[in-house]
Amino acid sequence: MAAGIGKKFNWVQRPTAWQYAQTWRNQRANMAAKFLEEGTNAVNAFASAQYNHTSGLVANAQQAAITRLKAQQK
Repeated sequence: MAAGIGKKFNWVQRPTAWQYAQTWRNQRANMAAKFLEEGTNAVNAFASAQYNHTSGLVANAQQAAITRLKAQQK
């Protein structure tokens, strides 16, 4: 048998269980914050779309009324 077979070299220090737990908590907190941020962005986008749609309808109605009034004046 060759020398060194079956030996384990621990050259790279592995994180402790506490460090794994801290890393996991930090990742979960980041994921939760990102989820909330994306939800807020989505709500804002839908509200903006609804506002733009409503203001577009109002602008079209105003233009139609102006066109109708100009046609009646002739």
